[in-house]
Amino acid sequence: VTVYTARFPLVGETLGASQIDTGIGGKASNQAIGMRRLGATPWLIVKLGQDDWAKKALALWQEQNVNADYVTHHPSLATAIGVVTVIDGGENWNISALNAAEHLSPADVEAATPIFQSAKVLSLHLNSPMETNHAALKLAKQHGLLTVVNASPYEPIPDDVFGLVDVLVVNRVEAFQYTGINIIDDDAAMQAAQVLQERGVSNVIISLGKDGLIVHSPNQQHKLDSFPVSVVDTVGAGDALIAGLTVALAEGQ
Repeated sequence: VTVYTARFPLVGETLGASQIDTGIGGKASNQAIGMRRLGATPWLIVKLGQDDWAKKALALWQEQNVNADYVTHHPSLATAIGVVTVIDGGENWNISALNAAEHLSPADVEAATPIFQSAKVLSLHLNSPMETNHAALKLAKQHGLLTVVNASPYEPIPDDVFGLVDVLVVNRVEAFQYTGINIIDDDAAMQAAQVLQERGVSNVIISLGKDGLIVHSPNQQHKLDSFPVSVVDTVGAGDALIAGLTVALAEGQ
């Protein structure tokens, strides 16, 4: 549910909205659709409820040619839902209730083993339980996949999980949450990326919005500038980045 307002409300304030939209979103859905539009073949491993939102999600994925063969359903919990407020200029904040998505299990991952036998890249985020993400990463490594982890929303990551990540992607807020380093400039971003790499991650990307991103790998550290565009809405910007990155890696770039 996306609410458009001129500014963020103050505590206790009732603020009018210029527009309210509802639709299917979420990190996995946004990223998979982005990957499909870039020519890849994405498979979703997610858990929905058994409600109208689940039906709409499945219809959208069918329309967008995103494979949902391994999407499962919780018998009693609702499909995850997020409420986003977008203000003039495009900035946003997001509150999510994970509901059924929080119950995606290692067994659900194991049931999807056939995907891992032919895929090139595993892309995941942290809305799923950590034990489920750990199981997916271990299975990916067993089958020789590259692993991309969008460490969002913030969740403490054990070192044995960090060690299974080929590419870790965080924004400046998440980088601060994981390292305690305030990303006030490129040098601070490089320092935070170094700290994350020392925890066992092979490569770290810190996205900086309009300021581009930092790439920190064992053999290279550099800054990539963003393309100047007229900002309409920043919701899903990180998902677009993950989609492009994942497809490029799958193509061998």
